[in-house]
Amino acid sequence: MRILTLIGGLAFWPQMALAGDMALVLGDIGQIATLRNETATISADFAGPLREAGFEVVQPKNRSSGNMRLAAQRIEAALGAGEVDRLVIVVMGPIASSARESWALSNGAAGATSLNVGVTGVSLGALSDMASAARGRAVILIAPGRSVTTLGNGLMPGVKDLHLAPDVTYVIGPAASLAGVLSDGLLVAGKSFSEVAGDAPEDVQILGFTSAQVGLMTD
Repeated sequence: MRILTLIGGLAFWPQMALAGDMALVLGDIGQIATLRNETATISADFAGPLREAGFEVVQPKNRSSGNMRLAAQRIEAALGAGEVDRLVIVVMGPIASSARESWALSNGAAGATSLNVGVTGVSLGALSDMASAARGRAVILIAPGRSVTTLGNGLMPGVKDLHLAPDVTYVIGPAASLAGVLSDGLLVAGKSFSEVAGDAPEDVQILGFTSAQVGLMTD
């Protein structure tokens, strides 16, 4: 049995450390109740299938901004070392947007404004830039959660005008639907992004790189 190891606030599988496929899951682990998604779908519904497909899964041990960034930096370091072929990023939970950017919010995001949200959240733009650095295929799944009603000046809840990075596939919708798209579409061997998009439920948007020849798990 593989043993889950906690190091520096990250949960990951050391036996997979040199694997070519990695995933970052910013989910509901350690998320305060007032910010939890109104759905039965949880982080494990994404992390489990990804691990079964051979991905090294990196998750913060809780929804603090520091641990969220630490998890993202673990992926960033692997990308910089040329260790990543396929990359999946899952963003669950509350999201805030300004006119130019969107952020995945941490537990401490109440009252955040456009001036300080970078301290209390993780930039989706930065995650997109990171995904575009993957040597192979990159997918970002975004499941906007509960709307935060305490946001301050310059911010609104949800994803607005997401800027798409080149060669990155974006999947946006309710968490339950995205979990199905991941397990029954993206992780199916030989299935192209175009086929995944054609089979996706109506409440899911698939944007960006949607090749008819290439998919997450094609050769």
